[in-house]
Amino acid sequence: MRLMGALGALGLGMFIGYAKSYRVQARAQALSVFLEELPRLLLQMEYKTLPLSRLVQTLGRADGLLGPFWAAFGALLPEWGVEGAWIQALAEKAPYGLSEGDLGILRNAGPILSYPEAEGRKKSAQGLLAELTEQREALRREQEKRGNLYGTLGLLMGLAMAIRKERKMGIEIVLKIAGIGMLVAVSCQLLKQTGRDDIAMLAALMGLVIVLGMVLGEIGSLFEEVKRIFGLY
Repeated sequence: MRLMGALGALGLGMFIGYAKSYRVQARAQALSVFLEELPRLLLQMEYKTLPLSRLVQTLGRADGLLGPFWAAFGALLPEWGVEGAWIQALAEKAPYGLSEGDLGILRNAGPILSYPEAEGRKKSAQGLLAELTEQREALRREQEKRGNLYGTLGLLMGLAMAIRKERKMGIEIVLKIAGIGMLVAVSCQLLKQTGRDDIAMLAALMGLVIVLGMVLGEIGSLFEEVKRIFGLY
């Protein structure tokens, strides 16, 4: 039972770390898809004579990330109108990962789509797309700075909890690992902002070596326990 609890703690720590990493990746993907499909819709509105509801239905039938959103937008159009349907569709079917700032920018697309003149839509859309592009580029810069930081920190914390559960160690080692992880994360951020990427990489490696040195013997004991219980020789 102690072993299962330790493995469960390890899995929980890894899940928390990689869930945060996945959310960042999902946000980047959602922004990219909106930046691809919104200009396509605006271009079709300008050069095709079909009503907006027909154009949106075509997008809703597409098998993509925004398919459910476009389908909801098209279904709400007759009752809510363009602006209301757009905002309601964002509330109901916005892709996972978008921040409140992203949604605030996207809500402004509703009034733009309702403009009767193509030239007015085009000019207003340029500003909105520029804001979305800046959001995506800022997120990419954040990803480059942090890399797999969330997943790695989650793994280390899960490992620390697992060792503590299995070996009945004190909370001190967990706090030490957490402190080292936060110190390394802050140091890497500051070094990257000053253009010292090489030193930031060395700092991250040094932190990993220190943590592994602290828990190496306990990791070996944990694996030996796993081998003993499952008969792995």
